[in-house]
Amino acid sequence: MLGRLAKESDSPGTRALLDLALGAAYAGIGVVVALDTHEKPRDSFFRGLAVTESLAIGGTYIGKAMYGLSGGSSFEEHRYARFLRDVRAHRMTELRLAQYEAELYVEADRARNDRRLQAWANLGGALAGAGLIALAATSDMTGAARGLTLLEGAVLTPTCAIGGIVGLARESMIEKEWRRYRTEQGTASVARLSVVPVLTPGRAVLMVGSSF
Repeated sequence: MLGRLAKESDSPGTRALLDLALGAAYAGIGVVVALDTHEKPRDSFFRGLAVTESLAIGGTYIGKAMYGLSGGSSFEEHRYARFLRDVRAHRMTELRLAQYEAELYVEADRARNDRRLQAWANLGGALAGAGLIALAATSDMTGAARGLTLLEGAVLTPTCAIGGIVGLARESMIEKEWRRYRTEQGTASVARLSVVPVLTPGRAVLMVGSSF
């Protein structure tokens, strides 16, 4: 179980490709609206707002996707490689196992905090989407700019709302695996861990002790 938990449990490449497709769609629609010669008036404030907003959202997703695709090996993958080396070299002592448990516990706790933060950000995005729909419905925005704003609001509102609700209600994979590991091993191994932060010049490290 610990070996499976030490391995990367998600597929960042798939997420990056989805982000890239979504970002390209947003940016492409923004460019089409910006180059639409039939849109009147050309200098409309709301037209510029719609185009800028679409390009900003698209650029954000594209940047996130490029980072995910070019990130190289993750920390989890490096840790899994270390874990395999220790097992094959018969160096998996109780203290070393406690160190892996401490790393996984910290990662699960961080994943929980990140999940909640992302969930609340998604709920904020849902409110922003509703605001876009209200803006398109009540302003003097016309033509493609109005259609783009309505489309963005119609996409953001339900998708972000669903993402926020799911994020608050559902654990991430690493949280589930850590909880299962604790259930199988019992809480005693976790209680025996002692994680103490130690500050050194230029960095902070965790000293892990065990009372085995």
